[in-house]
Order: sequence, then structure tokens, then C-alpha cells
Amino acid sequence: MNSMMKGDFYPCRGKIDEECLTIVGNSNILIEEGRTKIKFKNPKRKTLYKIKVDGCAIKEGKKCDYLLIYPQGKSFDEHFLELKGKTARLSRLMEQLENSIKILGCNGFRKRFAYAIFSNRAPRVTTQIQGFKRRFKEELRAHLLIKESKFEQDLEHPGET
Repeated sequence: MNSMMKGDFYPCRGKIDEECLTIVGNSNILIEEGRTKIKFKNPKRKTLYKIKVDGCAIKEGKKCDYLLIYPQGKSFDEHFLELKGKTARLSRLMEQLENSIKILGCNGFRKRFAYAIFSNRAPRVTTQIQGFKRRFKEELRAHLLIKESKFEQDLEHPGET
């Protein structure tokens, strides 16, 4: 991504309206919905693009909550986020993330992550979850992370487990 302007920064499928976009450069970026939150560490304080997906970038159908675009050299990492409360059907979360990636995902990304963040305990790893992780990796080229609220991710060196 070259020098990105707020109006036309997004080089991929789907057009992002300016009201859906926030440009941030803090060392810590907290994203929360209700009691569910995730913190991204931005140690180099890079300019990062936070896109409100649900009800803004995607207005209809299944969609995740947010998309973060993190510049990495001449490329970038994509972070698709779905934050859920205590009760959530895992298959629905996967559909929301998958649909958002298909609509807004780029071809020129360096790494892609899909997060399902739960307000209390994340579901334990089952064969169903392993299947979702495998499918996301193979079909969407995305690392699927299913975590509990208060999970922290280092944007410069993101973990893939």
C-alpha cells in the first residue's frame, strides 16, 4: 500500500465509505463491543486502518464487526474481527468471518487473520474447530484464532495459534 488517502486507500474488493474508516496510530489499540474486547499492540506506532464492517462497510447479510489493515513494508496484514458475548453459535461466527473475507479481502495481503473473540471462555478445541481452522487456512488463506476477551495481539509479530 502506497501512501494511502482516507478517501481511496482500500486497494481491494468492496469500496469503503469514509464514515466506516478510522485511522489510528496509537501504541495500543483497543477494540470492544459490550464486554468483549481485544487489544492490538502497535509497538512501531504505524498508521493503521480500522474499518467498521457490521452495518457500515457491509450493510446486509452475514458480516464480522471490524477489519484492521496493518501496513507491512509494501504489503499489509488483514485482521478480521468478530466479538461475541456469552452465547454465540460457532458456525454462525465462522459464516460472518468467511463472508466478510470474501467481500472485503484483498489479494495482495501479506498475512490474513480471522478472530472470533468471546466475552467469557472461548470454546475448547474440538474436531469442529480444527476443521474450521483448516478450511480457513486452505480456502481463505487465513489464520483463524478463537480467543477469550482481553486477548492481546502484537501487530508487528502476530501469533498464528
